[in-house]
Parts: sequence; C-alpha cells; structure tokens
Amino acid sequence: RPETQYFWEPEECDLIGWSEEKFCKALRGRDLMLAGDSLNDHWHASLYYLLGGNKDIYKREGTIAGKHGCRGHPICHKYYPRPLRLLFFTNQLLEEKSMRNRNHKWWKYIRPNPILILNAGSWMRDPKNEVREVSEEEYFGHMRHAVELVKSQKYNGTIIWRTTYQGHPYCWNYKEPLTEELRDEDFPRVVPYLRYRWWMIPKRNKYATDLWNRTGTHILDVTRITNLMPMGHLGTNHPKNKVRNVTDCLHYCSPGPIYDTWSKLLMNLLLGNLD
Repeated sequence: RPETQYFWEPEECDLIGWSEEKFCKALRGRDLMLAGDSLNDHWHASLYYLLGGNKDIYKREGTIAGKHGCRGHPICHKYYPRPLRLLFFTNQLLEEKSMRNRNHKWWKYIRPNPILILNAGSWMRDPKNEVREVSEEEYFGHMRHAVELVKSQKYNGTIIWRTTYQGHPYCWNYKEPLTEELRDEDFPRVVPYLRYRWWMIPKRNKYATDLWNRTGTHILDVTRITNLMPMGHLGTNHPKNKVRNVTDCLHYCSPGPIYDTWSKLLMNLLLGNLD
C-alpha cells in the first residue's frame, strides 16, 4: 500500500529506530495497560503484533455482544523468564461506571500495571444514548473525574497521556501526506462528518493535555504527526462498508505509518530519548 512507504522523520531531533528488543528491555519487566476509546484499542493490537504476538486477538475480543473484553496478551517472550502482559480496557470517555461491551471499569485494574497509557477525545456521543451529543464542558468534566479516579487508587506507576488527532474527511481521495494540518473550515458540516465534530478535537486535546500535564503525567504527543497523514485510514475497508456503506476516515489500517510511529515514539519515551 502506498502509505506504508512513508515514515515520520523529525526535523530537530533524532529518534531511535524501532526495535522489539529495545522496546521490551525499556519496559524493565513492567506490564503495560492501555485504556480509552477504540483508537487506543487499535494501537494496543498493533503493538501486540510488533512485540511478537501471533494470535488473532479480535476473533474473541471486541466491543460488541458475544465477544469478551481484552483479557491481556503475553508480549516480549524472548527477553524475560515470564512474558510481560499487554492489556486494554475500552471506556470511551474514561468514565467511572461500566456499560456492557462499551465501558469497562478501567480504573479498578490500574494498580497491578506499572505503565498506564490513557486517551479519550474523539468520541462525541453518549455511549448509553448515541443520539445525545457530549458537549465539550461535559468532556472536560469526564477528564477531571478520570484524574481523580487515578488518584483514588493511589497509583504510583508511570502514566502516559496520548494526545488526540483529527480525522480526514473524504480520506480515500488523498494520494500523499499533507504539508499543513487541516483547518476548522476544512471539516464539512454535513452527514456523516456533522456527527463526528472533528473540528472540536483541538479544543478537547488542549484541555486534556494541559490537565494531565499538570499532574506530572508524561505526554506522548502524536497530534501533528497523525494530522499530517490522511492516507492509510480504514476508509472503504471498514467491515460495514458493503452492508451499510460505512467509511472510516479516523481509524487506520495496520501495519501502517501511524500506529507504528506511535509505538516508536513510545519506545523513545521509555528509553528517555523523548521529553
């Protein structure tokens, strides 16, 4: 695929190249847990395969009826006496309460996992009633409460907040990466993009990033990197494309230049090569 021929090269620093061994050793024997919406879900699957996984983890897992949530995956088999564990809990807005197949009580499981990666910001609807929009003020309240949930568990591990990016309307039309990020007026106020409200993501992203940064959380900034890559989305490869004409210009195919780059950045952060 054309998008796999591109990779991110920073202008003002050097990144250590991806290495399964370096990543695993940078974990220093620590298990890794992700929580948040489906973007963190897709990333955790990509990371599982980069770290030696070979099972189809979505055969039994998912966020729909009939499939259980993530029960944890063994990773880094070659470098430790026992495999480390990669775990993901879906919760669209990092809420406290649970809802079958959509929201798990992520905060209850953080203490045994020394590295915690969180994100929320792209989900715009109430998980219990998707007709209702979640306003920005309501989203800010969820983020403040998520911070308090982590504090309530007396969590003393490493917390990483992954920043949020915007989707790319009509992504199947792009033939090369962007040189500038899309502006507010570039996001059409028509169906289905009216429902996604991607033009509001920068406001959410700034608030959440500032909030978590004030708590001493590490920030994994993937926003500009991802905003500049409109190629490689699921697009018409969405599973529901043939039956409901669904296209997906937010999630990415894997392998590809986005989730792989996030994993590379995470490795550099764990190695101390990224502020």
